[in-house]
Amino acid sequence: MLRSEGLGSQRLTVRTYRMPPAPRAYRPGDIKRVRELLGASQAVFAGFLGVNVNTVRAWEQGKRPPQPIARRFLAEIEADPDYWRRRIRPEVVETSLGTQG
Repeated sequence: MLRSEGLGSQRLTVRTYRMPPAPRAYRPGDIKRVRELLGASQAVFAGFLGVNVNTVRAWEQGKRPPQPIARRFLAEIEADPDYWRRRIRPEVVETSLGTQG
């Protein structure tokens, strides 16, 4: 738990901040469901997460589980998909506009 006194000038440390639990496991169907919350293809979702499309494909096929940092991001997307939908849409528009001749 964060201490309220003097927090503005203190760095967060294990003494002042209770670490959240490790991100939960994501099964292949969970990953696809999170991707679909954004209305994104595998390629767009991969680009948004900063991973290769083959990585997303491997996650969704159950060949490889996502790393903890990716699971943390998936949990953030699940917690507020509207926020992340708004964040991903400008990238999609810019990319599609940039490819038109």
